[in-house]
Amino acid sequence: MSIITQSFVVPPRFTKRSSAIVDLEEGEDLNLHCEGSGDPTPFIKWSKGDELLQSRKISTSLVIPKIERKGGGNYVCTAVNNAGSVSYSVLVRVVRCKYFMTFFYR
Repeated sequence: MSIITQSFVVPPRFTKRSSAIVDLEEGEDLNLHCEGSGDPTPFIKWSKGDELLQSRKISTSLVIPKIERKGGGNYVCTAVNNAGSVSYSVLVRVVRCKYFMTFFYR
C-alpha cells in the first residue's frame, strides 16, 4: 500500500492593507500596513520607485517617522511566493502643516 500526498501551492493574496490614498501633514509618522497569506508563506516587500524599503514574511508595517514633503509619492506593497506575486500601490500625499496653511491663506 502506498500513500500519495499532494502538495498545493497557493498564490499570495492580501488579507489586510492600507487605503489606496493616505493624506498626512509634514512631520507626522507614516504608517502603512500590508498583510498577506499563501502557501508557501509570502514575503511582503515595500518599495518606492526602484528602492526596496523593507522585506519580511507574512505581515509588515512600513513606518517612516516624521515624514517630509519629499516622502510623498507612490509606495508599492508586493507579496511574493513560489506560486506568484500580487501588488498594490498607496499614494501618499504630504501637505504642509495646517497651521501654516491657515496662517498663509488668511
